[in-house]
Amino acid sequence: MAGIFGGFQKLYNYTLMSLDAKTDLIVLNEGENADNSSDLVDAMSLSKELQQSFLKLKGRFLSEDGKSVNYTGIRNSTEFSELEEKAQKFKFIDLGTLQELEKKALYLNLYNIMTIHALVRSKPVKSVLDLTLFWKKMSYNIGGHIVSLDILEHGLIRGNRPHPTSKKSLLPDDSELLKYTVKELDPRIHFALNCGAKSCPAIRIYTAENIETALESAAKLFCSTEVSIDVDTNTITLSQILEWYGVDFGSNKNEVVKRISAFLSPEEMGKLEKIPAEKRNIQYKKYDWGLNSA
Repeated sequence: MAGIFGGFQKLYNYTLMSLDAKTDLIVLNEGENADNSSDLVDAMSLSKELQQSFLKLKGRFLSEDGKSVNYTGIRNSTEFSELEEKAQKFKFIDLGTLQELEKKALYLNLYNIMTIHALVRSKPVKSVLDLTLFWKKMSYNIGGHIVSLDILEHGLIRGNRPHPTSKKSLLPDDSELLKYTVKELDPRIHFALNCGAKSCPAIRIYTAENIETALESAAKLFCSTEVSIDVDTNTITLSQILEWYGVDFGSNKNEVVKRISAFLSPEEMGKLEKIPAEKRNIQYKKYDWGLNSA
């Protein structure tokens, strides 16, 4: 995705080496079930159980603002053991029983949980980029399908839209997982997905009931810290997320700015209105890939 949304490819060029190559997946939830059962599990009930377990872990090991994680403290905690037990049950759910909002909430929670799970079980690092092919390798068995972080984000949550470094969708036309994608792309998901970096959005817990208000709140919170406007120089500085995934917000830079303007405070919106579109100097704040460890 060169051109106006360039930059991501250079940073992620190591993923391009094997987007089409066979990768040894690390399936994080392949352990034995505590009850040794392989019966089908109700997806919505398990999703709610996961939310409760995640809430316990979040309350003890995540900062109040959801921006940093105590990975060392999590590793041997009872809360993490409980979360791992819930994760193992996801092998036996039927994704086809979930409605659209239920899928979206579950997938967002799973992405953030999988990221924490993977970082807890990996060697200590200073940045998630130190873990080769992290998003391609780290996976869960979900309903009998091996789903990596990349497939979860780009295949399921983004409706099988291509990874920013590629023009090719991750799920082939004959993939059974296509039945379970989120059908309508919601660009606000980029303010909800946390990949373990300091510049990532805050971690929240989503439900089918709160997802609309929660995503709206997440978008406003993220933009309040990651979007700045300088009227004197006509400069609008955005998070690099909006460069890499700009195509999810609009077809050009000004459309992206227009889309996110709905999430700006009245003060920032007033500044934006003072800068004509043709005079905007749109820049991107360098992403901090340092690990979001507490």
